[in-house]
Amino acid sequence: MLYQKQPTYPIISKMNKDSENATIELRKFKKTGLELIQTYQIKNVINPLLADHVTREAEHFLFMIHVLEQRLKQKQIERFLSLHSCKEGVSIIKICINIGYEFLKFYFKANVPFSCNATPNQTY
Repeated sequence: MLYQKQPTYPIISKMNKDSENATIELRKFKKTGLELIQTYQIKNVINPLLADHVTREAEHFLFMIHVLEQRLKQKQIERFLSLHSCKEGVSIIKICINIGYEFLKFYFKANVPFSCNATPNQTY
């Protein structure tokens, strides 16, 4: 039953954006704490190297969020191409390379159903 359910990309994207915003705020807090520890403006309970490590962990988590976001965008593009492909298995992009850039502009502006019978000399 779960295998038939389509992924909900907007929810995942929103969750990633929320996680990214929260991590950025947490990273700012950790960087400020690290700077205060290094300049001896606060009495530290932890070693400055540990504070630096914690700050780098936040940086790495932000990197992983960006990687996930790129994979999500790639999946969305793949899904779009699979939904808008011809019966013969030729994707829109392959056909548009032959037809030309003007057809591609027209297709995405007009948002009309795509036809595999389009020819390079066809005008709209």
